[in-house]
Amino acid sequence: MGYSVSQFSKASHKKANQGLALVMVMWLVAAMSLLVAGVLYSARMDVKQVQLQSKFSKHEALADGAAKLLLRDYNFALGEQLEMRGPYLWQGELLGVAAKGRMVSVKGLIDLNSVGLDAMAQLLSVRLEMEPEQALELAQNLIDWRRPVSGEFTGMHAEYEALGLPVPRHDRLLSVADLLAVNGFNFEMLQALNDVVYVERSISGGVDPASAPIEVLSVLANGNEEVALNYETMRREAEDSSELLNHAEFNADFFGQNASTLMRLDIELRVEQEIMTRRLWVDTAGFSNAVPWEVVRVEPMQISQFSNPSGSR
Repeated sequence: MGYSVSQFSKASHKKANQGLALVMVMWLVAAMSLLVAGVLYSARMDVKQVQLQSKFSKHEALADGAAKLLLRDYNFALGEQLEMRGPYLWQGELLGVAAKGRMVSVKGLIDLNSVGLDAMAQLLSVRLEMEPEQALELAQNLIDWRRPVSGEFTGMHAEYEALGLPVPRHDRLLSVADLLAVNGFNFEMLQALNDVVYVERSISGGVDPASAPIEVLSVLANGNEEVALNYETMRREAEDSSELLNHAEFNADFFGQNASTLMRLDIELRVEQEIMTRRLWVDTAGFSNAVPWEVVRVEPMQISQFSNPSGSR
């Protein structure tokens, strides 16, 4: 039996429709596959993000706990009337995690709001390994940034605007990070200075060598590590605190009265192949009161990798 033209046309349309339907089904399956894959990927990323956040929260809590233990032990030491010289060191273990702590009085750090021109230049020369002329120019930028505003700064403001920097505040720095707003400073410089400086917001603070960590003693000695180490040894072994005044080889431009009760705590946790560090700023003015300390500021947890020198796992 033969097919008519009409029957043949209907059969062709039917096959075409079936082919089109198949293509649409295949396209829909592919789209659903991509959608499911995307959902699964997103879910995996969400789970990973939650795991990372959980890990951070856990170790932030451990670091804060270690800080409290350090402060407790320091409080006990004060109760025994032990004289504190230089940084106070602590180590312990929390929930199987090894922890170390180091507390430094800001009396032993360099206040960016009080440091003078020559002392600042020496600080930059030692910590950033700058040539004296370059260090002096950069130090002058900071001094100008802090000085009260006057008509002489018109050109300076135009220079800052041309560089895309905020106009200088002409007031005290509110944080160490304010250095990034000063012409010539960058993030790498800030990192290199971060362990030896701080910002005193209300009072002027000079450096007390008896409280200074070794990295600050090195700056006071203009980079002479031997002088810094000799003073650190003498400070540790001296029976009479008057011996601590023997620091003629240090630059006296850094010295000054400092009544601050602020402490900087650095807590380090070692977790597998990672070192997690957390920095806290604590006011210890209440050590003799019911509440022995006040946490003023907590900085975000930092993570770095370390390698095993022996190569063993």
